[in-house]
Amino acid sequence: MPKKIVIGTLVFIVVYTVFGFFILPSILKSILTKNLTESLHRTVSIEDIKTNPYIISAKVKGLVIKDQQNQDIFASIAELYINAQIESLLKKALVIKEISVSKPYVNIIHKTSQQYNFSDLIQENGAKEDTKKEPFRFYLGNIQVSGGQINFFDLPKNKQHKASDISFALLFLSNMKKSDDIFVQPYFRANINGTALVIEGKSKPFAGSLETVFNINLKGIEIPYYMDYLPKEIEVKIPSGTLDAQANIEYIQPRDKSPAFHVSGTLGLNNLKIYDTKDLPLIFISGLSIKIADIAFPERNAHLSGIDITNPELYIRRDKSGEINLNAIIRKINAQETEAKTESQPFPIQIDQVKLKSGNLYFLDESTSDPVNLAADNLNISAHNIDTTKGGMAELSCRLNKKGMISTKAIFAIDPLKCDSEISIEGMEPAWVQSYFTDQIRVIVTKGRVSTKGTFTMKQDNMKHPQISYKGSAVLSDFASVDKENKDDFFKINTLNFNTLDAGFNPTYVDIKEISLNDFFAGIVVNADGKLNLNNVVKQDQNSTIPRKEENNKSIEKIRIGKVSVNNGNIRFVDRSINPNYSTELVNIKGSITGLTSLETEAAKVELSGKLDNTSPLSITGSINPLKDDLFVDLHTSFKDIDLSSESPYSGKYMGYTINKGKLSLDLKYLINKKKLDSQNDVFIDQFTFGNSVDSPDATSLPVSLAVSLLKDYQGKINLKLPVSGRTDDPEFSVWKVIVKMLVNLVGKAATSPFSLLTSLYPGADQLSNVNFDFGTADLSPQSEDKLQLLQKILTDKPLVSLEVKGYADKDKDRQAIIQYLFEKKKLSIDHIQVTESDLKFLAEQRARQVKNFLQKSQQINPERIFLVEAELISKEKSEGAGAAYVGLNLK
Repeated sequence: MPKKIVIGTLVFIVVYTVFGFFILPSILKSILTKNLTESLHRTVSIEDIKTNPYIISAKVKGLVIKDQQNQDIFASIAELYINAQIESLLKKALVIKEISVSKPYVNIIHKTSQQYNFSDLIQENGAKEDTKKEPFRFYLGNIQVSGGQINFFDLPKNKQHKASDISFALLFLSNMKKSDDIFVQPYFRANINGTALVIEGKSKPFAGSLETVFNINLKGIEIPYYMDYLPKEIEVKIPSGTLDAQANIEYIQPRDKSPAFHVSGTLGLNNLKIYDTKDLPLIFISGLSIKIADIAFPERNAHLSGIDITNPELYIRRDKSGEINLNAIIRKINAQETEAKTESQPFPIQIDQVKLKSGNLYFLDESTSDPVNLAADNLNISAHNIDTTKGGMAELSCRLNKKGMISTKAIFAIDPLKCDSEISIEGMEPAWVQSYFTDQIRVIVTKGRVSTKGTFTMKQDNMKHPQISYKGSAVLSDFASVDKENKDDFFKINTLNFNTLDAGFNPTYVDIKEISLNDFFAGIVVNADGKLNLNNVVKQDQNSTIPRKEENNKSIEKIRIGKVSVNNGNIRFVDRSINPNYSTELVNIKGSITGLTSLETEAAKVELSGKLDNTSPLSITGSINPLKDDLFVDLHTSFKDIDLSSESPYSGKYMGYTINKGKLSLDLKYLINKKKLDSQNDVFIDQFTFGNSVDSPDATSLPVSLAVSLLKDYQGKINLKLPVSGRTDDPEFSVWKVIVKMLVNLVGKAATSPFSLLTSLYPGADQLSNVNFDFGTADLSPQSEDKLQLLQKILTDKPLVSLEVKGYADKDKDRQAIIQYLFEKKKLSIDHIQVTESDLKFLAEQRARQVKNFLQKSQQINPERIFLVEAELISKEKSEGAGAAYVGLNLK
């Protein structure tokens, strides 16, 4: 080899070595420091640069970039190592064998909502990339980052976030053709705010398919630390809770097809506690696991293999204004959403299985007069094969208030909405929710249990209206309630059983095979103020108006109750408005009503019986149809042998006498058809006898004793027939008002026209108030004797009735008749005959004695019962046109 070539080669090697090892680092340090400072607008410093010209490598130490506003460090790298390949020149591409970054550091400051301490570095300069230009080819191999750290200061939220122990490795990254279809397998590890993050995967970033697979692992993310990033309007507190996430992400861009994006993995929540701003609990969850089988785009569907929830607790509260705590939160969340929403098809979700174990649900309602507290524990839910566009099946069970049990199995569909479920409820107590009705229905439920078991069905018709039905049975047992105002026993029942119940809505119908009432009690009380407790039970709204009934508008289209059976019922009546108080009880009520229906052509058969005070039998038979538009009633009620002595408090107050003895029987027949009432009220009273008189300001002044005496027959019995008719649609009509008016009229007749009171028992008795005589005589005519015989029978039949007899004489006509009689018999001159008033009064007295003697000749009437009243002379005819020659009769 020529000497010059050897020397030249040696010189080149020496120069190349000296330049590469010693001169080039200084040049690179100066150029990089200057250019980076100018381009980044930040002070850039480099501690040292070392190069190796033989392996084409460079090592940069102590690269520091200062912040633009101060001298704090914005970014730094402890050491950067790059090992390039000579083939970069041959292939006209950047080929780097190894890139190593040690302890990279970035300090990010979020100043305002749109401003960061690096915002100026990412502003667009307006230059656009030439898409037609051949891309620059590169190969980056063995890329490694270790010991990295990122600090993030969020000034608006006053939060600091830190990612430490950052490590990254990538075998190679290349867009050169021979590497396009080879997977790169990067991994990323870091500790973010104390939470470990691991990302591993493989990708073909420069292949046409862009096929990419990533596995991401996050464990123990502290949710409370990120609460400041929720909108301020969502006022909740989360003192504890961690989030775990493991996700597999796959992306591929097939040729001539839409890109496919798939996500699978697991999301987990642990020890989550959510409180409201008053530090009251909202939601507690010990554990929540969501297993994602696949979420696919652009197919827009999700498949979850399972959702497991452990020991959840949900607290629902309703405040005094009626606001529910969860509703308020949901509204605030919705308010954050964009108002303009694009129409899109629902995102279908398939869930293989959902399990909720050992849940608790607490409900507190403070909007009622007494707060309502409900607590469901041992809540377990299991659901299978759920499709949000189709439906699924689910099972639920829980214990309510540590006494009741609820369980259900349901199969449901989404569109159209449909649900078929089996429901079982045991031991529910109405007292738990009585605050919802105690203001309107003024009773206090002291005990009672409700149970039901059946099938609930809901579906939508062609107009999307819900159709609901329930088939099963229901029982109310051991129920007791008291009047809220006076704490009197109001209603009790051992069992109220609805057997084979079938009810529905749209159409609305009720079909029950049998309703049975066993061992029930009802208390009816008239309080001291005279108000009936039944009237006070339901609160009346003074401002409410009765809505006008619309024609052809039935609230329930069909009702059928096969049988209503009653066994061992008691009804107690107490009246505290009178002194002494009055009470009575109808006991041993039993019987049935068979065939209740809303059909117009059918009526139910009624057979009921009972005993008043365990002695007086009651019987009700007949037929009714209370469910059709026009009430139909055809009933026969029989009440026998009611002891009237117990009614003395009423008779003393209103009639002025106690009742010594007497029995009452009632035979009532009522027919109501097409709003027309026809009734016959037959009243039978036996041996009714008044006792002592009572000084009562409310006692009537009418002669009740006389009325009773007159109405009694010779055996001491009273029979009254009181027919009542009218229309039930007349708001002024009342059966009992009519009956009371009829009874008052009877007593009134005893005072004003006692004989007319006897007409029904003694035909012609209304003509017995007087006995007429011929003028000038005291002889009884045959007609008068007939009348007196009827009067004689009446007095015989009614030994307690006395008779006042008063004779009358006509001053003119009786005087003329006597004068004429004497003239014809003595042949005296009329002018010499004198008839004085004494003579006329004597004539009147004789007439009265004639009547008395006729009545006494049968010797069946005690003379002490007939009283002669001072005779009277009358100078003119009576208003009826008859003369004054008569005897007036008055019963006492």
